[in-house]
Amino acid sequence: MTPAVPPEPATTSATVPPSAPEPPPQDLAPDEVPAPAPTTAAPESPPAPAPPAPPAIERFVGVFAYSGGEAQRKAAHAAIDAALADLDLISRSLARRKLAERDPVVPTITVEYAGGKTTIIRRDTSIRTTLDGPAVTVTRDGRSAKVKHHLASVSKLVETIHGERGSTTNTFVLSDDGAHLTASTTIEGDRLKTPIRYRLSYRRR
Repeated sequence: MTPAVPPEPATTSATVPPSAPEPPPQDLAPDEVPAPAPTTAAPESPPAPAPPAPPAIERFVGVFAYSGGEAQRKAAHAAIDAALADLDLISRSLARRKLAERDPVVPTITVEYAGGKTTIIRRDTSIRTTLDGPAVTVTRDGRSAKVKHHLASVSKLVETIHGERGSTTNTFVLSDDGAHLTASTTIEGDRLKTPIRYRLSYRRR
């Protein structure tokens, strides 16, 4: 008799629930659509500043030689004689002697500029001041005077000299091309009834 074979135990399998279906895509309203991320442009470098313009006084810098010829020389001496004619004999002789020691026509005029200071050189006389600054005291032949340099415009430089008995104003006018300089001089004194005025021409070397 064949023994009975016991039945195999029943196997229980776990039931995996089906995954939930993905929801269908929904249409977003226009105002709900996310805006694209803003892009940041690289900052532009500022333009390089323009170099500062050179001071106008630098147009005058240089050496100028007399070019007025004999005509202007005679005119300058005539202007001096006319102004001295009203003086008494002794004063006229003293004034003429002093003026004769220094010819009003100087061979060259030199203008220098550095560090805000202007120097005007005539013969052996060199006067240095702060441009458009306070007057400086200059002593010559035992007498002192106050000197000031003023840039009236890009083409006009004025030198004023105030002494004990009078004043001298030298006005230097530069041509547009910078090649010619006109020097106008006015001398006033406590003994002069009329000022001495003359004009001389110079050319840049």
